[in-house]
Order: sequence, then structure tokens, then C-alpha cells
Amino acid sequence: MPSIFVTHSRYDTAIPTFFDKAASMVETSLLYVEWEELITPPWKYIRDKLKDCEAIFIIKGPNITRNLYTSNWISYEIGLAAHSNKRTGSGEMDVWVFESSQNPVFFPVPFLTDYVVYDPDDPNHIQYLRYILEGYNERKYHHKLPEAISVTCGHNTCQVEYYLHTLLKSWNCPSCQRISQWTDDVSYPDQPLRISNEMYGFDYPGVV
Repeated sequence: MPSIFVTHSRYDTAIPTFFDKAASMVETSLLYVEWEELITPPWKYIRDKLKDCEAIFIIKGPNITRNLYTSNWISYEIGLAAHSNKRTGSGEMDVWVFESSQNPVFFPVPFLTDYVVYDPDDPNHIQYLRYILEGYNERKYHHKLPEAISVTCGHNTCQVEYYLHTLLKSWNCPSCQRISQWTDDVSYPDQPLRISNEMYGFDYPGVV
């Protein structure tokens, strides 16, 4: 059974409920890793567990920056994933960033492959997560998902490339956290994820 490495703060107690609902429908397991409960030495435990996983889910909950150690270890995990050969030999592992539409969080992620703004109360979003997990179970990687929109950050000092899985008109780049928006008409896939407010970009203090 394929496993997904999941990292978040244990103080965000409601978050696993959404992800566990989707995982219960497929034969893909979620390995929750919380710095607060790691086996020592932490770096070795994380490295060894990540090697056995197909992808990593970074879940940006409201408490992800509550503990400096948590945010530092997440950066370490992203670095390991970026140098993995899991993704069809391309040189990096899939790094998914999930952010709740109800609780946007300022937390720059230096490397990612996918960005999902989700509504934890929307059953369609649980089904979409199930769809993602099924892809790893069947070894059909996310690049085959017709709903994914290829994005390159338009800010010259960022230009990170990733796949956007939510229909948005504006949002914060998950890497540089500056506002991104379409400058031209975009042909959206037939069934992208939708949230109530498509203008999801925020002016975070100090971000220019």
C-alpha cells in the first residue's frame, strides 16, 4: 500500500478529519508526522520515513507557525523531497501544499509541485482528495489530472512553477506569498475545485 508523508502541527486537531475521510475510501495510507512527537534523532526518522512515501502533503493550518521547530522541520522535509527520485525519476518528489479556504496562513514554501485551496466542509473537495490519493495507489501521478492548471509565478524574484488545483482569480503564490492573478483569460478545466471566494489573494504585511 502506497503511503503519503503528511506534515502539519498537532495543534491543528481538526485538520486530519478531512484527509482521513478521503484516505478511508482508497488503499493509500497517510503517515502523519508531527515534530512534537518524533522519535529521536528526528532528522534520521524523517529521512527514513520519507524514503518510503510516494509524496509529501504540507498542510498549512493556523498553528503551523506556532512552534519554530515545526516550521524548521517542514523546510528540512521539503529539501529532502526536492532531492528525491520518487517522481518518475525526475529528481524530486511531489510536494503538495494544502491550504484551507477558511484559514489562510502566511507560510512561504520554497519548493512545491502542487497547490490546493480546499474547503473542509465541501464533500466535493473530499472526493477530489480521494481522486488524488487514488492516483498514487494506481501509480498514475498527478500530472495526468485534467483539473490541474500549470502556473508559473509572475514575480521576477520567484517564478516557481507548480500545478494549481482550485479555480481562483487571485491567490498568494505558495512560495513567495505575493499576490498572483491571471493577466489574460484562462481556459479552466471542466471540473476544478471551487471555493466561495475566487479572489483569494491577501496583502500580507511586509510582503512586497
